[in-house]
Amino acid sequence: MPDGYSNHRDQYRAVSDDYSRKELIERALLDGLGKFVQYREVGFVVFGDMTVDDLARAFQHHPVLIKPILASVNIASRAIKRDLGVDFNLYSSRVTPERASQLAGYVYPLLPRDMAIPALVELDRSGWVDKEMRNLKARWEARVQEALVACAGLPFKKRHFDCEGEEYEIDAAHFDEDVHVHLAVDVKRIESPRDIHKRCDEIVNKALKLKRVLPAAKFYAVVYYPFPQEHGNIRSRLAGAAVDGVFFASETADSIRSAAMHLLAHARVGNP
Repeated sequence: MPDGYSNHRDQYRAVSDDYSRKELIERALLDGLGKFVQYREVGFVVFGDMTVDDLARAFQHHPVLIKPILASVNIASRAIKRDLGVDFNLYSSRVTPERASQLAGYVYPLLPRDMAIPALVELDRSGWVDKEMRNLKARWEARVQEALVACAGLPFKKRHFDCEGEEYEIDAAHFDEDVHVHLAVDVKRIESPRDIHKRCDEIVNKALKLKRVLPAAKFYAVVYYPFPQEHGNIRSRLAGAAVDGVFFASETADSIRSAAMHLLAHARVGNP
């Protein structure tokens, strides 16, 4: 890394060497949950007895091991991209010998002496569940886009536009053959009240930028926010000349379709 910057290895060592909670956690588990503790014989992977080449061969022949072993030292795809300069899907079912060696050499110096197999399995389970939850949320955005297409009978696609040297993405845009955006829809999930300010600012900023480039375009937002009693607050925050309307949708197909139909009716687009 350039002078003054740190890579994942530097950051991991800087904080992991100061981890002082081990005895505290062990004692709290025994004191607070002692009557539920069972002692079992489990297998351990002894990383200290293997070489980098051993680990590389394991990665090459069993790519499924890459995710949990890298997760054991907090390495994710973003760190690999930054430190190694490569894009790599940690859930890939194939890995070249060269990439396996590269990943093994990257993670090997950080690995603990040994680690229980159930712990590695649980790390993989946690990462997989997190991935699938993020995919589920992304799928909600796609469902909103699909509902707009179905209700309008017109195409809605992702679109990018530039404003003042920056690129912005429209989640669902209806445009003509000259790719002039007529209707832009920002699809936004807000999971927590603490995120309202940031997410609303993002919506307004994107609307302002779009209308600076395409003044005639209409801009709407479809928002997922699981606190219906506060929907009025979000509408107030987004009210203004830049945002033409805000509609809310939950997880259900009926709710998504209803939001799409009301949006299209307000925008007078298609035949909702």
